[in-house]
Amino acid sequence: MSEKNKQGLAGILLMFALLCNSVPVFSQAFTNSSMGAIYAAFPEVNTTVLKLIVTVPSLMQLIFPLVSAFLERYISRNKVITIAFALATVGGVLPALFGNSIYFIIGCRAVFGAGMGMFAPYAMGLIGAFFEGEMRAKLLGWRIAFANIVQILFNFIGGIASNYGWRNSFFGYLVLVPIAIFVLIVIPDAPPIREAQKKEKRKYKFPAYVILMIIGNMLFRCLYTTVNTNLGIVINAEGIGSGTLAATVLSATNVAAFVTGVVYGFIPQRIRKYGTAIGLVALGAALLVWSTALAVVPYILGGLLVGIGFNIFGINYTNMVLDVCDKEMATTVMAVSTSIAGLSQFLSPIIMDFLSSVLKYEGVTGPWRLSATVLLPWGVVMFVAIYFIYRRLDQRKAAAVTSAE
Repeated sequence: MSEKNKQGLAGILLMFALLCNSVPVFSQAFTNSSMGAIYAAFPEVNTTVLKLIVTVPSLMQLIFPLVSAFLERYISRNKVITIAFALATVGGVLPALFGNSIYFIIGCRAVFGAGMGMFAPYAMGLIGAFFEGEMRAKLLGWRIAFANIVQILFNFIGGIASNYGWRNSFFGYLVLVPIAIFVLIVIPDAPPIREAQKKEKRKYKFPAYVILMIIGNMLFRCLYTTVNTNLGIVINAEGIGSGTLAATVLSATNVAAFVTGVVYGFIPQRIRKYGTAIGLVALGAALLVWSTALAVVPYILGGLLVGIGFNIFGINYTNMVLDVCDKEMATTVMAVSTSIAGLSQFLSPIIMDFLSSVLKYEGVTGPWRLSATVLLPWGVVMFVAIYFIYRRLDQRKAAAVTSAE
């Protein structure tokens, strides 16, 4: 699509379609709030088995981003997106129709998770494929804000629907049908990568240093996951509050994430370039505060810092990766990044508990204190490195201008 076609109504529709393309990734919220009703409908089933309804889709997201990247080499982009929509819709709706066995439901959740996983690279990669610079930065931020709205809305709808029977929450996945039609009509198709490479007689870039960026994101995700795994445990163990406080803190995180997403693209570039460092320091500061807090207010303030830190780091990371890759490779790079980040989050509880024990970060707050010990110095180093990198770039630009004159 030409730059001219990205303006006016066509451009607005394209931007909205790119945001809607993220909906399947966050549609798991339909069933998260209905787990109580499902538990009541299957009282004979072990709770560990029941929890697979939530965890199996996440496990599938470790594998299927790579499947979509593989398929895109041989079939057109929109065909891959169609397969992903089909898997997510069928796997999402079937439990409502034939869900008499808990194992059938779990199997359907695996199919749904496969669709979610195939979508994950496109949620960010397609933004990089169609937009650059300031507009891309804004869209990556708006995607975060849009995702928070979608999750809140789907949680609410799923919870209300489950009051009239657990099956009703699964009917919510029918919303993916009109979204699929809209997305496939508006987003231009692209040929298979192998075909495009032969036509252009060149190989698309996957720079080696992107691997270092992916590894950095993997470490960040591992440390961030301690927020979700330890928050409720610490609050209860320290006698600070109950599950209600944990829910309030996470709500504060969602609010901060929404605001960060909305305003990110409007932050001046001279400040935004430090986004990665800001994210590291904000998350590290939040975990340090939580490690010593014995009251409600510090936890809520920490929740706000987590929402800012995690999302500004994520947007900046995605923007930098998309900057250095060929547009045609955007979804492939994001597929690799998504799978590795998912694996890091999956293994995080094991890794962090082991390291906390070995390094003598004892107690339920040990993983938080260890994470803060890594994040804060890392953030300071990134501030200094970014300052000197941009200073050097500015000096080169000035020298080039002088020599041209």
